[in-house]
Amino acid sequence: MLGKFHFTFLIRDPHYSIPSYYRCTIPPLDAITGFYDFYESEAGYDEVRRVFDYLRKIRLVGPHDANGNATTNGASNGVYVNGDGVVVVNGSAAPANTKRAEICVIDADDLLDDPAGIIKRYCKSVGIDYTPEMLTWNSEEDHEIAKEAFEKWRGFHEDAIHSTELKARIHQKARKTEAEFDQEWREKYGEKGAKIIRAAVDRNMADYRYMKKFVMKA
Repeated sequence: MLGKFHFTFLIRDPHYSIPSYYRCTIPPLDAITGFYDFYESEAGYDEVRRVFDYLRKIRLVGPHDANGNATTNGASNGVYVNGDGVVVVNGSAAPANTKRAEICVIDADDLLDDPAGIIKRYCKSVGIDYTPEMLTWNSEEDHEIAKEAFEKWRGFHEDAIHSTELKARIHQKARKTEAEFDQEWREKYGEKGAKIIRAAVDRNMADYRYMKKFVMKA
């Protein structure tokens, strides 16, 4: 069953995803979302990494990423790619699996910086033809589909629901120091909120950086 899927992993820097989620669990948004408590475990970075590594271990994705680079699973599970591009498991060549999908990891920042480039590359990876129309959705039917799909998650995806296209942001995201992030969170969420966010960000960065190594490039 799993072999029928072309798995895609969309990741986002915890410095932005964690406070975005935290905001939905405090007033005034909590009254809309129905989420009144922040649970760091719902960030999902650890779970995403474990699913990703599992799919590589059972050889449903990889060994090549969407950029054409061969990757290794490391010595811990005995799976790697030798110099001839052959998958080796515990010292023995594994049977070829022609159905294995490329590793597809997309960073949200890359997608926002170059939507057309990333979507073109993604389409190539999954085997569908790219058309510029993929980046726009402005019909009544499109909006009805979006509203129905996100009905369960009111308050979480309002910007996406009311959008009509995916276009490159005009300005690159400004780089911030950790101190600048802390200051921003204190100003928006108070001292307690900032501490909660900081702890969650720090605990999820290792998994994010790990997945970041495999990101697709335009």
